[in-house]
Amino acid sequence: MHVLMITTDLMLSSQAKGAARRAGCELQVVANVDAALQVVARRHTRLVVLDLGTSGIDPSRVVPQLRSGAAKEIAVVALGPHVQKQRLDAARAVGCDRVVSRGQFHSRAQDIFRRYCGPSREQTW
Repeated sequence: MHVLMITTDLMLSSQAKGAARRAGCELQVVANVDAALQVVARRHTRLVVLDLGTSGIDPSRVVPQLRSGAAKEIAVVALGPHVQKQRLDAARAVGCDRVVSRGQFHSRAQDIFRRYCGPSREQTW
């Protein structure tokens, strides 16, 4: 299954690619929202991971754009620094399926990916 991540953080994307591969997902990383929207329009994408630390990521604009048209059922997970509670709360308020701190993402990335595209989509995390 295809998973998309919007981030410019090379360390984060590298760690996420390994976790996605172990979970049986194909992870594609893009640096901005415009590129993400192009990918979602072309490919059946099961999950989008938003790095709230990436420039231009405003969940109140991005989430509705991602879920427009045929991609209404796309899952969105947002992650950001735990000290930026306001940004994490804003992501929650606009309907992200999960909102986690960066530390939580690092420790649970494989489970997060497995939840949305692995062999057992019913697994909890």
